[in-house]
Amino acid sequence: MDTLKTLSARAGIEIGGVLVFTVVALITANLVIKDVIGLFVITTFILYAIVIARVFGAIMHFILAPRRPELRLVYTDSWTAQFIERHFTLLAAAVGFSFFLAAVIDKVGTGYVGALRFWLGIAFHIWIILVLGKARHGLTKIIIGDDENLTPGARAHGDLVASGFGCSRCLQLVFCPVRC
Repeated sequence: MDTLKTLSARAGIEIGGVLVFTVVALITANLVIKDVIGLFVITTFILYAIVIARVFGAIMHFILAPRRPELRLVYTDSWTAQFIERHFTLLAAAVGFSFFLAAVIDKVGTGYVGALRFWLGIAFHIWIILVLGKARHGLTKIIIGDDENLTPGARAHGDLVASGFGCSRCLQLVFCPVRC
């Protein structure tokens, strides 16, 4: 219970910092920038590119605690926690930046938003598959947990289960992104 209190306090401080930054940055942008298009670009960048990445990073810190193994909510090694946290936070930043680009392109009215979303979606899914493939042993530890009394089948095929789960989720997102 003490671990959850510590992690919750850390997450609250991190999310609070993001909230304070966002409010101050938006107020400053409104006071400094008088051009409507410039204000749209700056506020969209702050809300999409920065806030999405920092909030997702705070969530990853809460769950994985990459630099504090004693505070992790999941059973995994330090390499996997740091690897997953780093790549998924970078992925969230890239997704936020692509939302920003899509909003700016849509505001300008060029009509290439659909193509941008398609190709970036494919690139993001490839990135997720590569990250899941590289971290499959650590993901197996997360899925199985710290149970030392595993059956031989679960011990032998845990990597297959973790890889299959990750690939099936990616395929599900690719082929039915709206309904799933």
